[in-house]
Amino acid sequence: MKPKIDNIKMIFIDIDGTLYNSEKQVTEYTKNVLNKVKNKGIYVVLCSGRSSSSVCKVSKDVNASKYLIANNGAFVYNYIDDIDIFASEIEKSI
Repeated sequence: MKPKIDNIKMIFIDIDGTLYNSEKQVTEYTKNVLNKVKNKGIYVVLCSGRSSSSVCKVSKDVNASKYLIANNGAFVYNYIDDIDIFASEIEKSI
């Protein structure tokens, strides 16, 4: 059954300085909290200025949702289904 749009809940989390600790790691405690949130039907979406491949790796590591926001918001991607949801690129001529 497809969820109604008004029932969708999401948490957007930055990686560096937020998800990662001072050693640039995600603690087991944080992973457990993210899993509890996900089990309640809340999407966990990682957002970063990093490239999509880098964000994807972290997203898989913490078992976040299949959606990610990368390149400072210029790219929104569903990495499980390989679907570009949004892309904003500057033309090379500019």
